[in-house]
Amino acid sequence: MKKRYIFLIIITLLIGLPLLRFWGMKQEMQYTARSYRAKELVEEVIKEQDSKAFTDEGIIKSYEIDYDTVKHNSMGGFSILAYVNNDKELYFRFLFDKHHGLGIGTYSMSSKLDDILREAYSTE
Repeated sequence: MKKRYIFLIIITLLIGLPLLRFWGMKQEMQYTARSYRAKELVEEVIKEQDSKAFTDEGIIKSYEIDYDTVKHNSMGGFSILAYVNNDKELYFRFLFDKHHGLGIGTYSMSSKLDDILREAYSTE
């Protein structure tokens, strides 16, 4: 009978500890993604792509980070999507790097958003 309880405890630990670690990592990514610093970094990149962003003259009027898209990256960071102007077809994908403090390692944008920005700023 004791062997059965010891076996159940060991199995519970083998399954439970990795699940707790995963849950803790997910919570940390969510917390970091919602931080003021993360929002600052996102806005910096958006303003690099659209210098008139968040103004009446800019293409990008607003953005919304979709916190449900937070995913762990095997390189140690996480990725997240930010939708532009409340349009799910216009988005940025940011890959945050946490090796030397929080920073954006790389980013990409939807092809539709890229086309709109290229068209708008190619005539200037």
